[in-house]
Amino acid sequence: MLLRIGFPDDKDSYNGSSRLRSPWGALWALPLLFLSCSTPTSSSGTEQAAILTLSPSASATPRPSLAPASLTFKGTHLFDQTYERMPQLKAGLHCSSCHLQGGTALTAAPLMGIANDYPKYSDRAGGQITLADRVNECFERNLNGPVLPVQSEEMLALVAYLESLKAVSPQPRGVAMLAKPPAEPDSERGKSLYSRNCRDCHGADGGGTYKAGAYTYPALWGDRSFTKGAEMAQPGYLASFISVKMPLGRGKTLTDQAAWDIATYITQQPRPEFPPK
Repeated sequence: MLLRIGFPDDKDSYNGSSRLRSPWGALWALPLLFLSCSTPTSSSGTEQAAILTLSPSASATPRPSLAPASLTFKGTHLFDQTYERMPQLKAGLHCSSCHLQGGTALTAAPLMGIANDYPKYSDRAGGQITLADRVNECFERNLNGPVLPVQSEEMLALVAYLESLKAVSPQPRGVAMLAKPPAEPDSERGKSLYSRNCRDCHGADGGGTYKAGAYTYPALWGDRSFTKGAEMAQPGYLASFISVKMPLGRGKTLTDQAAWDIATYITQQPRPEFPPK
């Protein structure tokens, strides 16, 4: 099993360029060891940016990865360059668009140790699901694409990569949920705040920044963005993500009210339906 090391990085690059991208960078760790988008947990209080949802199975017996190193390596690139390498997905996004630093950023839906959580019961599915099932949920809801056959090379590579992410304790999941702000979130205020804080990267039309067939910053609404079924399409979840990570490299500089206003504005914009009509 390859150990993926994630170092704190103020830039938290969307495309993974500001972190250790290749598992070969952790070869020294080989003698030591060999996806969520989870549903957010709401809570009360003025602000809870330091509180993370804990996986109920954090103490589960680890599942060793049997995947060849080359498969894990491919999974790394699929995770970081999903849009470019998987054209069947309609969204112009990467897995690392939400799971920053390759899923190792502690406050951005981290995925370390995620393989230990599965199989598990899913309220959404109404039964037990595997890690591959959860990846396919993300493909449908977040990346607006078809599911992958569970034995396809792409799925096996992504699962191998996720299995390579070493667990930490306590085991964080999701994002730190903000309480509702003092004033009702307002999309008009959010539009003005978006223009000042988000437009330069994500565009006035929310379509992101794409150059030469690859993206630099992801679309936040429109045909290339996540669907209405994504966690990020929920104002509270998106506000919480914005609060700790946006603007990129300057997280925790917006007030909670501003984060809620921006999230309310973004989630009211058009995006793909889910399920597709």
